[in-house]
Amino acid sequence: MNEEKTEKRSVWRWVKRLLSLLLFLAILFLIVYLVAGIGSNGNNRLTGFLRDLFRTEEENREKYSFDAYSDNIFEEVDGGLLVVSSSEYQLFDASGALHPAVSAGKAGAVIWSQGGGDAMVLRADGSSFSLDSRQPIISASINDRGYTALCTEETGYKGLVTVYDEDGEPVYKWYSGAAYLTTAAVSPSGTGLAALTLGADGSRVVSYPFTSEEELGSSVLEGSLCFDLGYISENRLCAVAEDRAVFLNGRCEVQGEYSFDGLYLKDYSLEGSGFAVFVLGQYRTGGSGRIVSLNNNGDEEGSLEISSEVRSLSVRGKYVAVVYADSVVLYDPTLHEVGSLREAAGYDRALASAGGKLIAVTGYRADEYRF
Repeated sequence: MNEEKTEKRSVWRWVKRLLSLLLFLAILFLIVYLVAGIGSNGNNRLTGFLRDLFRTEEENREKYSFDAYSDNIFEEVDGGLLVVSSSEYQLFDASGALHPAVSAGKAGAVIWSQGGGDAMVLRADGSSFSLDSRQPIISASINDRGYTALCTEETGYKGLVTVYDEDGEPVYKWYSGAAYLTTAAVSPSGTGLAALTLGADGSRVVSYPFTSEEELGSSVLEGSLCFDLGYISENRLCAVAEDRAVFLNGRCEVQGEYSFDGLYLKDYSLEGSGFAVFVLGQYRTGGSGRIVSLNNNGDEEGSLEISSEVRSLSVRGKYVAVVYADSVVLYDPTLHEVGSLREAAGYDRALASAGGKLIAVTGYRADEYRF
């Protein structure tokens, strides 16, 4: 009996030695393989192996968070991830950051990835076409006729605005040489362009007719750094800063301005027909504040004191849709109530339409209402 146990121990000892030898040879082979990769095409296998070996759980965790749909399609794009479904697309860069942006109008919408070089125009009839700038995109906008202003970086300049018509054909280009281009917009009639730039003298608004390379007018807006610009009517522009809104005519002559009087700008929309809407808060966080509607000259059309947080603001035509914590309200330009949904805590966003329709959106569905 003892001899049998001794024999078993001896066999097991040799098995362990064999396994140890095989493990040693495997490690030796791996080291040789990794070292041989050093300096080959700039790749360091050893460094990569050690980095992966000691990578933390946090670093290994997935960095892409996207909406889950049963028809999602995935593609790699320049080291990033493109997620496409029948209802939307999301584009992540190589670091996992999501940079989607959209500007919509009556004729359709332009979608782009901030810092990327491609944009897509979706027409209201469901057709689409792409705009390949071959340069990083700064911003984009589309007017109600379907004209798109695409702002991009440009070698040798501080920016380039390319205007495309409703068929995606370029019809005008403007190069910014003196100041950095921020954004641009096409007039509602599709006959001219206005651009916002930032230089040593501050924010500057300049406008051009498509029939000439000579500027129609320009104005330097001193005292504030404006970050957005849009047409609220054919002959009125609104430039937005953190502390005020400035209203200009088509020649970029200042017609009026509205100070936010120390209130924080929390949301705004320049999509109204002849008016702009701003959500102003007493504090950076919290719901106390005001909603103001401003006409072409920057005068108040309506003002509304609020005590509830505004979750979303949407303006289209002559209608304003606001989502509060527990309700959704549709207003007219004077901020008088047109209709409302009470006990509507499930809605994250609501979209107004020029025809007075309201589309309320949850995380998984959208409901249409008419008042």
